Amino acid sequence: MMYQETFDLESVTLNVINLPYMVAFYQQALGMAILEESPERVGLGVQGSDRPLLYLEAVAAPQESQARYGLYHVAYLLPSREDLGTFLVHAIKQALPLIGASDHGYSEAIYLEDPEGNGIEVYRDKPISQWEIEPDGRIPGVTLEMDGQGVYDSAKPLDGPYKMPEGSRIGHIHLSVQDSKRAAVWWNQVLGMETKFQMSSAAWMSSGTYHHQLAANQWAGSRLAPQEPDQAGLKHFSIVASSPQEEAAIVSRAQDLGAQAQDLAGGWQVTDSNGISLVLRSL
Repeated sequence: MMYQETFDLESVTLNVINLPYMVAFYQQALGMAILEESPERVGLGVQGSDRPLLYLEAVAAPQESQARYGLYHVAYLLPSREDLGTFLVHAIKQALPLIGASDHGYSEAIYLEDPEGNGIEVYRDKPISQWEIEPDGRIPGVTLEMDGQGVYDSAKPLDGPYKMPEGSRIGHIHLSVQDSKRAAVWWNQVLGMETKFQMSSAAWMSSGTYHHQLAANQWAGSRLAPQEPDQAGLKHFSIVASSPQEEAAIVSRAQDLGAQAQDLAGGWQVTDSNGISLVLRSL
């Protein structure tokens, strides 16, 4: 693990209402390939990989819509600025519904949403020598206008349909929660992370020297319902602990904080007070 993390973000599972349409979106918009498929569940990722980054699972449409905590966005990390430029060229050609682009000091990022409102970030990291790292290890982030022309001009030739580049992975997951400070304390204790940057309404956390593996914000307000496992949106995110001992320690820390831990075949699931579930296993 490049940044001495104690766990690796493996995949995200979304409950979706229109499975075929959502699969087609992620194929066409992000260039993902179908790696696993059944009538009710599809795993997508980099073509040629055996490791899906995203699982889509079919659920019934709700009888009435209710805003819930859960996912703010999944952030897919591309290997280089050239790869981000290629994605930007593709996004413009395909008229993808981009909602923003930012320079965060340590990264350059492009934002959009899928057809069911799940947030997506596609980004590249700047060299770590360009990050602002404070003496205590904290890594402040900024939100500046991205050099769109520079990113665009760095693109590789795009011959044929766009494909997510080899080496892409989930860089971080940003959660929507009721109380970001409380969520940061909980996730830091459970996953052995520390807060790298914090505002009054959001926090960015990592277990190693990376700028963040998880983030949490309370921008949706304090009156949303917790996420439910059969509702559209985030079902869970999955991590791989660095060792069986670390896996056991994560489960123990979650239980000490009052979380229910469900023993799965080959792993565990724990859920926080916002209804956000983590599935973990070890190598």
